[in-house]
Amino acid sequence: MPSPEIEYRLPWHEIHEEYRTWPLSEKVPLYVSMRGEWEKLHQVGGGKGIKIGVGDTGVDTIHRQSGGDLENVVKVFDVGYGTSDRHGHGTFTTSQIGARSQGQGMIGMAPDVELYHAKVLSDGGSGSDIAISKGIDALANAGCNIISLSLGGSYSDRIESACRSAREAGILVIASMGNSGTRGDGHPGNSVHTVGSVAIDFNYMLASFSSRSRMAIAANFGVRVTGLLPGGKSGSMSGTSMSCPNEAGVWANVQSAELKKFGEIRTKTLDDVLSLVKDSKHMRDLGPNGHDVGYGYGYVEIWKVLETVLADEPQPPPPPTDDPFDGALVHFENAVGLYGPYRLAKK
Repeated sequence: MPSPEIEYRLPWHEIHEEYRTWPLSEKVPLYVSMRGEWEKLHQVGGGKGIKIGVGDTGVDTIHRQSGGDLENVVKVFDVGYGTSDRHGHGTFTTSQIGARSQGQGMIGMAPDVELYHAKVLSDGGSGSDIAISKGIDALANAGCNIISLSLGGSYSDRIESACRSAREAGILVIASMGNSGTRGDGHPGNSVHTVGSVAIDFNYMLASFSSRSRMAIAANFGVRVTGLLPGGKSGSMSGTSMSCPNEAGVWANVQSAELKKFGEIRTKTLDDVLSLVKDSKHMRDLGPNGHDVGYGYGYVEIWKVLETVLADEPQPPPPPTDDPFDGALVHFENAVGLYGPYRLAKK
Protein backbone atom coordinates (compact mmCIF):
# COMPACT_ATOMS: atom_id res chain seq x y z
CA MET A 1 0.00 0.00 0.00
CA PRO A 2 1.45 3.42 -0.96
CA SER A 3 2.34 5.84 1.81
CA PRO A 4 -0.29 8.50 2.55
CA GLU A 5 0.27 11.89 0.97
CA ILE A 6 1.94 14.44 3.26
CA GLU A 7 1.14 18.14 2.96
CA TYR A 8 4.04 20.58 3.14
CA ARG A 9 3.68 24.27 3.84
CA LEU A 10 6.10 27.13 3.45
CA PRO A 11 7.97 27.93 6.64
CA TRP A 12 7.22 31.23 8.31
CA HIS A 13 8.78 34.21 6.62
CA GLU A 14 8.16 37.92 6.85
CA ILE A 15 7.90 40.57 4.16
CA HIS A 16 9.37 43.69 5.71
CA GLU A 17 8.81 46.18 2.92
CA GLU A 18 7.97 46.42 -0.76
CA TYR A 19 9.01 48.87 -3.45
CA ARG A 20 8.40 48.91 -7.16
CA THR A 21 11.25 48.08 -9.45
CA TRP A 22 9.62 47.97 -12.88
CA PRO A 23 10.36 50.50 -14.22
CA LEU A 24 13.59 50.19 -12.30
CA SER A 25 13.83 52.15 -9.08
CA GLU A 26 16.82 53.74 -7.38
CA LYS A 27 15.54 52.39 -4.06
CA VAL A 28 16.48 48.81 -4.88
CA PRO A 29 19.66 47.59 -3.17
CA LEU A 30 22.08 46.35 -5.81
CA TYR A 31 23.17 43.06 -4.29
CA VAL A 32 21.05 40.45 -2.63
CA SER A 33 23.26 40.06 0.45
CA MET A 34 25.01 43.46 0.54
CA ARG A 35 28.18 41.69 1.68
CA GLY A 36 31.51 40.92 0.03
CA GLU A 37 33.28 41.98 -3.14
CA TRP A 38 30.54 40.71 -5.44
CA GLU A 39 31.70 42.34 -8.67
CA LYS A 40 35.11 40.72 -8.27
CA LEU A 41 33.52 37.42 -7.28
CA HIS A 42 31.29 37.41 -10.35
CA GLN A 43 34.34 37.88 -12.55
CA VAL A 44 35.92 34.78 -11.03
CA GLY A 45 32.72 32.71 -10.92
CA GLY A 46 29.33 34.29 -11.47
CA GLY A 47 27.53 31.03 -12.16
CA LYS A 48 28.24 30.81 -15.90
CA GLY A 49 27.79 27.26 -17.16
CA ILE A 50 25.91 26.19 -14.01
CA LYS A 51 22.27 25.12 -13.91
CA ILE A 52 20.38 25.80 -10.71
CA GLY A 53 16.90 24.48 -9.96
CA VAL A 54 14.54 25.95 -7.39
CA GLY A 55 11.53 24.14 -5.92
CA ASP A 56 9.00 26.73 -4.72
CA THR A 57 5.78 28.62 -5.64
CA GLY A 58 6.66 29.48 -9.26
CA VAL A 59 8.09 32.63 -10.84
CA ASP A 60 6.28 35.89 -11.61
CA THR A 61 5.70 36.35 -15.34
CA ILE A 62 6.61 40.06 -15.27
CA HIS A 63 10.07 39.37 -13.92
CA ARG A 64 10.39 36.25 -16.05
CA GLN A 65 9.33 37.58 -19.45
CA SER A 66 9.44 41.37 -19.57
CA GLY A 67 13.21 41.77 -19.63
CA GLY A 68 13.28 42.65 -15.94
CA ASP A 69 15.73 41.56 -13.31
CA LEU A 70 15.16 37.88 -14.11
CA GLU A 71 15.93 38.50 -17.75
CA ASN A 72 17.78 35.19 -17.97
CA VAL A 73 14.46 33.51 -18.72
CA VAL A 74 13.50 30.91 -16.13
CA LYS A 75 12.17 27.57 -17.34
CA VAL A 76 9.36 26.58 -14.97
CA PHE A 77 8.10 22.99 -14.66
CA ASP A 78 4.43 22.32 -13.89
CA VAL A 79 4.07 19.38 -11.50
CA GLY A 80 0.43 20.07 -10.72
CA TYR A 81 0.18 23.73 -9.66
CA GLY A 82 0.91 25.61 -12.89
CA THR A 83 3.96 27.86 -13.36
CA SER A 84 3.13 31.46 -12.41
CA ASP A 85 3.83 32.79 -8.92
CA ARG A 86 0.83 34.40 -7.25
CA HIS A 87 2.34 33.96 -3.81
CA GLY A 88 5.70 35.73 -3.96
CA HIS A 89 7.99 33.28 -2.23
CA GLY A 90 9.20 31.50 -5.37
CA THR A 91 9.98 34.68 -7.29
CA PHE A 92 11.91 35.96 -4.29
CA THR A 93 14.07 32.87 -3.71
CA THR A 94 14.78 32.42 -7.43
CA SER A 95 15.84 36.05 -7.78
CA GLN A 96 18.25 35.74 -4.85
CA ILE A 97 20.24 33.29 -6.92
CA GLY A 98 19.98 34.55 -10.47
CA ALA A 99 18.61 38.10 -10.77
CA ARG A 100 20.46 39.90 -13.53
CA SER A 101 19.96 43.64 -13.38
CA GLN A 102 19.67 46.02 -16.29
CA GLY A 103 21.01 49.18 -14.68
CA GLN A 104 19.51 50.06 -11.33
CA GLY A 105 17.89 46.74 -10.46
CA MET A 106 19.03 43.83 -8.37
CA ILE A 107 21.90 41.41 -8.94
CA GLY A 108 21.67 37.94 -7.45
CA MET A 109 24.37 35.78 -5.94
CA ALA A 110 25.21 34.13 -9.28
CA PRO A 111 23.70 36.25 -12.07
CA ASP A 112 25.07 34.15 -14.94
CA VAL A 113 23.46 30.85 -13.94
CA GLU A 114 20.88 29.06 -16.06
CA LEU A 115 17.74 29.03 -13.94
CA TYR A 116 15.12 26.29 -13.65
CA HIS A 117 12.12 26.27 -11.35
CA ALA A 118 9.61 23.59 -10.36
CA LYS A 119 6.39 24.99 -8.95
CA VAL A 120 6.00 22.41 -6.19
CA LEU A 121 3.81 24.56 -3.92
CA SER A 122 0.44 26.14 -4.66
CA ASP A 123 -0.40 29.83 -4.62
CA GLY A 124 -1.42 29.34 -1.00
CA GLY A 125 2.07 28.14 -0.11
CA SER A 126 1.22 24.48 0.46
CA GLY A 127 1.91 21.34 -1.51
CA SER A 128 2.08 17.57 -1.26
CA ASP A 129 5.23 15.54 -0.85
CA ILE A 130 4.24 13.88 -4.13
CA ALA A 131 4.48 17.19 -6.01
CA ILE A 132 7.72 18.15 -4.25
CA SER A 133 9.39 14.84 -5.06
CA LYS A 134 8.23 15.12 -8.69
CA GLY A 135 9.71 18.62 -8.80
CA ILE A 136 13.06 17.46 -7.46
CA ASP A 137 13.11 14.69 -10.07
CA ALA A 138 12.21 17.14 -12.85
CA LEU A 139 15.02 19.51 -11.87
CA ALA A 140 17.48 16.61 -11.66
CA ASN A 141 16.40 15.30 -15.06
CA ALA A 142 16.91 18.80 -16.52
CA GLY A 143 20.58 18.50 -15.64
CA CYS A 144 20.68 20.94 -12.74
CA ASN A 145 23.98 21.04 -10.88
CA ILE A 146 22.40 22.50 -7.73
CA ILE A 147 18.85 22.34 -6.36
CA SER A 148 17.58 24.85 -3.78
CA LEU A 149 14.58 23.93 -1.59
CA SER A 150 13.21 26.66 0.69
CA LEU A 151 10.46 24.51 2.17
CA GLY A 152 9.95 21.85 4.78
CA GLY A 153 7.74 19.69 6.91
CA SER A 154 7.67 16.31 8.65
CA TYR A 155 9.72 13.43 7.29
CA SER A 156 8.65 12.11 3.88
CA ASP A 157 9.93 8.89 2.29
CA ARG A 158 9.13 10.32 -1.15
CA ILE A 159 11.15 13.49 -0.67
CA GLU A 160 13.98 11.61 1.03
CA SER A 161 14.14 9.24 -1.94
CA ALA A 162 14.18 12.13 -4.44
CA CYS A 163 16.98 13.87 -2.53
CA ARG A 164 18.95 10.64 -2.33
CA SER A 165 18.59 10.06 -6.07
CA ALA A 166 19.73 13.60 -6.80
CA ARG A 167 22.75 13.17 -4.54
CA GLU A 168 23.64 9.87 -6.21
CA ALA A 169 23.44 11.64 -9.58
CA GLY A 170 26.09 14.13 -8.41
CA ILE A 171 23.65 16.99 -7.74
CA LEU A 172 24.12 19.26 -4.72
CA VAL A 173 20.82 19.72 -2.87
CA ILE A 174 20.52 22.62 -0.42
CA ALA A 175 17.48 22.95 1.86
CA SER A 176 16.33 25.40 4.50
CA MET A 177 16.57 24.02 8.03
CA GLY A 178 13.32 25.62 9.20
CA ASN A 179 12.11 28.48 11.34
CA SER A 180 11.06 26.77 14.56
CA GLY A 181 13.84 28.19 16.72
CA THR A 182 14.74 25.94 19.62
CA ARG A 183 11.66 23.75 19.02
CA GLY A 184 13.08 21.70 16.20
CA ASP A 185 13.94 21.38 12.53
CA GLY A 186 12.32 20.27 9.30
CA HIS A 187 12.73 17.87 6.42
CA PRO A 188 14.47 17.84 3.95
CA GLY A 189 16.85 20.30 5.64
CA ASN A 190 17.62 17.59 8.18
CA SER A 191 18.17 14.92 5.51
CA VAL A 192 21.53 13.19 5.24
CA HIS A 193 21.35 13.98 1.51
CA THR A 194 21.14 17.78 1.74
CA VAL A 195 23.09 20.81 2.92
CA GLY A 196 20.91 22.10 5.76
CA SER A 197 21.00 25.91 5.76
CA VAL A 198 20.40 28.08 8.84
CA ALA A 199 19.86 31.84 8.96
CA ILE A 200 22.10 34.60 10.32
CA ASP A 201 21.77 38.37 10.18
CA PHE A 202 24.33 40.70 8.60
CA ASN A 203 26.21 40.83 11.90
CA TYR A 204 26.70 37.05 11.65
CA MET A 205 24.36 36.41 14.57
CA LEU A 206 21.96 33.46 14.50
CA ALA A 207 18.38 34.50 13.75
CA SER A 208 16.09 33.77 16.68
CA PHE A 209 13.69 31.87 14.40
CA SER A 210 16.36 29.63 12.81
CA SER A 211 15.86 25.96 13.77
CA ARG A 212 18.53 24.26 15.84
CA SER A 213 19.64 20.84 14.69
CA ARG A 214 22.65 18.55 14.77
CA MET A 215 22.05 18.22 11.00
CA ALA A 216 22.76 21.91 10.32
CA ILE A 217 25.62 22.37 7.88
CA ALA A 218 26.06 26.03 6.89
CA ALA A 219 24.87 29.47 7.96
CA ASN A 220 24.01 32.22 5.51
CA PHE A 221 22.21 35.56 5.47
CA GLY A 222 18.49 35.21 6.10
CA VAL A 223 17.41 38.42 7.84
CA ARG A 224 16.07 41.35 5.79
CA VAL A 225 17.46 39.93 2.57
CA THR A 226 16.65 41.62 -0.75
CA GLY A 227 14.67 39.88 -3.48
CA LEU A 228 12.03 40.30 -6.18
CA LEU A 229 8.26 40.03 -5.66
CA PRO A 230 5.37 39.53 -8.11
CA GLY A 231 4.01 42.50 -10.01
CA GLY A 232 7.40 43.92 -10.91
CA LYS A 233 8.21 44.69 -7.28
CA SER A 234 11.05 43.89 -4.92
CA GLY A 235 11.39 43.94 -1.17
CA SER A 236 13.07 42.31 1.79
CA MET A 237 12.23 39.12 3.66
CA SER A 238 13.52 37.05 6.56
CA GLY A 239 13.62 33.28 7.05
CA THR A 240 15.79 30.25 6.47
CA SER A 241 13.99 30.30 3.12
CA MET A 242 16.28 33.22 2.31
CA SER A 243 19.52 31.68 3.63
CA CYS A 244 19.04 28.59 1.44
CA PRO A 245 19.25 30.29 -2.01
CA ASN A 246 22.10 32.44 -0.75
CA GLU A 247 23.98 29.25 0.07
CA ALA A 248 23.12 27.85 -3.35
CA GLY A 249 24.60 31.00 -4.89
CA VAL A 250 27.85 30.49 -3.00
CA TRP A 251 28.39 27.03 -4.47
CA ALA A 252 27.28 28.15 -7.93
CA ASN A 253 30.14 30.65 -7.88
CA VAL A 254 32.56 27.95 -6.74
CA GLN A 255 31.43 25.53 -9.44
CA SER A 256 31.57 28.10 -12.23
CA ALA A 257 35.05 29.23 -11.16
CA GLU A 258 36.21 25.61 -11.39
CA LEU A 259 34.53 25.24 -14.77
CA LYS A 260 36.32 28.33 -16.08
CA LYS A 261 39.74 27.17 -14.91
CA PHE A 262 39.64 23.41 -15.35
CA GLY A 263 36.82 22.85 -17.85
CA GLU A 264 35.08 20.68 -15.27
CA ILE A 265 33.25 20.99 -11.96
CA ARG A 266 35.21 19.47 -9.09
CA THR A 267 32.98 20.51 -6.18
CA LYS A 268 29.88 18.67 -7.31
CA THR A 269 28.50 16.61 -4.48
CA LEU A 270 27.48 16.86 -0.85
CA ASP A 271 30.62 14.93 0.05
CA ASP A 272 32.76 17.50 -1.79
CA VAL A 273 31.09 20.33 0.11
CA LEU A 274 31.41 18.57 3.46
CA SER A 275 35.13 18.04 2.90
CA LEU A 276 35.48 21.82 2.52
CA VAL A 277 33.18 23.06 5.30
CA LYS A 278 34.65 20.64 7.84
CA ASP A 279 38.03 22.28 7.28
CA SER A 280 38.04 25.31 9.58
CA LYS A 281 40.32 27.32 7.28
CA HIS A 282 37.39 27.74 4.90
CA MET A 283 34.86 28.82 7.51
CA ARG A 284 33.95 31.74 9.73
CA ASP A 285 33.28 29.74 12.88
CA LEU A 286 30.22 31.18 14.62
CA GLY A 287 28.88 30.32 18.07
CA PRO A 288 30.63 27.50 20.01
CA ASN A 289 33.87 26.21 18.53
CA GLY A 290 33.42 23.74 15.71
CA HIS A 291 30.14 22.26 14.58
CA ASP A 292 27.09 23.18 16.65
CA VAL A 293 23.32 22.86 16.40
CA GLY A 294 22.78 26.59 15.77
CA TYR A 295 25.33 27.58 13.14
CA GLY A 296 26.37 24.19 11.75
CA TYR A 297 29.98 24.52 10.61
CA GLY A 298 29.55 28.29 10.25
CA TYR A 299 29.61 30.77 7.37
CA VAL A 300 31.48 29.80 4.20
CA GLU A 301 34.36 32.17 3.45
CA ILE A 302 34.09 31.86 -0.31
CA TRP A 303 37.46 33.41 -1.17
CA LYS A 304 39.22 30.89 1.05
CA VAL A 305 37.27 28.08 -0.59
CA LEU A 306 38.18 29.40 -4.03
CA GLU A 307 41.85 29.53 -3.08
CA THR A 308 41.66 25.82 -2.28
CA VAL A 309 39.51 24.57 -5.16
CA LEU A 310 41.36 26.60 -7.80
CA ALA A 311 44.73 25.16 -6.82
CA ASP A 312 46.28 23.18 -9.66
CA GLU A 313 45.67 19.91 -7.89
CA PRO A 314 42.59 18.97 -5.86
CA GLN A 315 43.20 19.30 -2.14
CA PRO A 316 43.22 16.16 0.02
CA PRO A 317 40.24 15.79 2.35
CA PRO A 318 40.71 16.97 5.94
CA PRO A 319 41.26 14.41 8.72
CA PRO A 320 38.09 12.81 10.12
CA THR A 321 36.16 14.88 12.66
CA ASP A 322 32.96 14.48 14.63
CA ASP A 323 30.31 14.18 11.96
CA PRO A 324 26.58 14.89 12.53
CA PHE A 325 25.86 12.45 9.71
CA ASP A 326 27.38 9.51 11.57
CA GLY A 327 24.99 6.86 12.81
CA ALA A 328 21.58 5.72 11.63
CA LEU A 329 19.35 7.89 9.51
CA VAL A 330 17.10 9.94 11.76
CA HIS A 331 13.41 9.84 10.86
CA PHE A 332 11.03 12.59 11.86
CA GLU A 333 7.62 10.97 11.49
CA ASN A 334 6.61 12.46 14.85
CA ALA A 335 7.80 15.97 14.06
CA VAL A 336 4.45 17.21 12.77
CA GLY A 337 3.78 20.56 14.40
CA LEU A 338 7.43 21.51 14.79
CA TYR A 339 7.56 23.05 11.35
CA GLY A 340 4.05 24.17 10.53
CA PRO A 341 1.59 25.32 9.63
CA TYR A 342 3.01 28.72 8.71
CA ARG A 343 1.51 31.84 7.25
CA LEU A 344 2.83 35.11 5.93
CA ALA A 345 3.45 37.46 8.80
CA LYS A 346 1.09 40.42 8.94
CA LYS A 347 2.55 43.66 7.74
